[in-house]
Amino acid sequence: MNPHTRIMVVAIGKSRSRASYRGSLNLVDSPLHPPTFPTFLRLLYLAVSLALIPFFVACSESTSPTDVYVGRLEGIVEDASGPVVGTEVTAERFEFDDEYVKARTDSLGQFRLQLLPGRWIVHVNRKYYDRGRLRPHKAQAEVLSVTEQEAVPAIRARYGGVEVALSAPQFEGETVFLSLETPIFGNQVEYGSAVVENGVAEFTFPRVPVTDVRGYVYLDEAYCEIDFELAGSAVEVATVSPGSMSRYSARLRPATDFTININRFSVADPVYPVELEVRRFDDNRPIRSIPLQDNGPLHFRLFETAPFRISTYFRHPTLGEPIPVDRYLTSYNELEEPVITYQPGSETTLPSFDACALEVRLQAEIQSENFCWLQIHSADGDDLLARTQVASTAEDREFHPRLFTGLIPGEVTLAFVTNQDHLISHWYSPSGPVFEPEPFQLGEAGTKTVIDWPLFEAARIQGTVVDESGTPLNDIFFSATGIDNNYVNRNLGRSDEDGKFDVGPFPPGTYTLGGFRYPGISRWYPGVESEDEASTFQLDWGSSQDSLVFVFR
Repeated sequence: MNPHTRIMVVAIGKSRSRASYRGSLNLVDSPLHPPTFPTFLRLLYLAVSLALIPFFVACSESTSPTDVYVGRLEGIVEDASGPVVGTEVTAERFEFDDEYVKARTDSLGQFRLQLLPGRWIVHVNRKYYDRGRLRPHKAQAEVLSVTEQEAVPAIRARYGGVEVALSAPQFEGETVFLSLETPIFGNQVEYGSAVVENGVAEFTFPRVPVTDVRGYVYLDEAYCEIDFELAGSAVEVATVSPGSMSRYSARLRPATDFTININRFSVADPVYPVELEVRRFDDNRPIRSIPLQDNGPLHFRLFETAPFRISTYFRHPTLGEPIPVDRYLTSYNELEEPVITYQPGSETTLPSFDACALEVRLQAEIQSENFCWLQIHSADGDDLLARTQVASTAEDREFHPRLFTGLIPGEVTLAFVTNQDHLISHWYSPSGPVFEPEPFQLGEAGTKTVIDWPLFEAARIQGTVVDESGTPLNDIFFSATGIDNNYVNRNLGRSDEDGKFDVGPFPPGTYTLGGFRYPGISRWYPGVESEDEASTFQLDWGSSQDSLVFVFR
């Protein structure tokens, strides 16, 4: 090769902008080329140069960012008065609740959202867009399909408005509250207050979701469902129309003031608060709850016209308000179901609330991972009158005194339950636990009866479960059935990796012990297939059965 020959290497690359690139190598005139190099070094130099050409071409490609195509969604929000300014509009992905885009309406009530292609739903302050209407529930939302080719037609999201003129001349000058709620599920959609002036309370709600609503008036902790009137005709519900104001009138029912004389133990005891619960007699619907704060006259107001009944319930302080966990027999009770009738709009005095209390102090612990129960029954043991939990777990193995309030003076029986089926294990007797109910006398109204119950440590069953070869078996689950004391527990625990098990507690009685494992293989001690062939255990207080060998054939 002539040492002065010029070699031109041309590379053509295509970029996104379809531009061409050329590069050249001068192997002769390059200052890096030694003219006295041997031929093989020249060839090596040429090969390396040719190999590096694609690299330099790739580096010269255009690096402009990838385009992201988005769709556009715009519209206007209006209420009964016109455009809504400065309200938040949110678009949520239909498939994903946690993916959303927000914007606010401008001075004309308009908004604009840039969205990725897909399906979206739109809401304004949790009121959902549905073909021009703003609806109260997400299930009513219209699904909008957004693409990058064209914008979604502008939407017009409209609230409705409701005006209510409530006639309530008997409460002149007082503040009344009105709640608008959906008829089926009772979800509140709007709430407001007004003062009764000249016998009428005027309510104006300019932004109401477009749906049918019922009205409920709240006054002095009592409430009353109102009947709407439109153009002189009664209607069951008020209809909200998009973008317009619906005007209704309504009349508050006559209020009835009631008085009950309270005579019961420790009304003001903050640890065991008790309330009177008023329920309609026909459909058992609760009307209101009234805390018992003092002995003496108790006054409350109702707007109902239908007969009702009154019972009491206890709110457990450690489980949170307002969860009723126990129900007590009182002179107003669900078993006798006395129907209270009255003349609406009058003052009515009800029979006295005469009740007493019972405190039970358990004198021993029972180690159980299940909840145990104390139950008060009628004198013959047939009717359950009251019940309360007495938790005894690995963390808390001490029973605390349990107080029953609101009881009718007279004879009752007391039962103890240690299984999830609420079958009675044994009954209270001054001489100790027994298997038949023994009645005892409660004190007079306004007094508390105290019982010390000498409950002893219950029995347990311990042992090892093995197969026919004597190999310990783990994950065998155990159950027990009481032959003479109604005890049933189908989940007593399972064996460990050494095959050992420790199950209980058991109140006194005769038992069979069963074991089972996946997929549904069951055996009974000492290893038979039928419970009728199983061996029985005779257990007493504090006497456990241990060192058993349960052969799981």
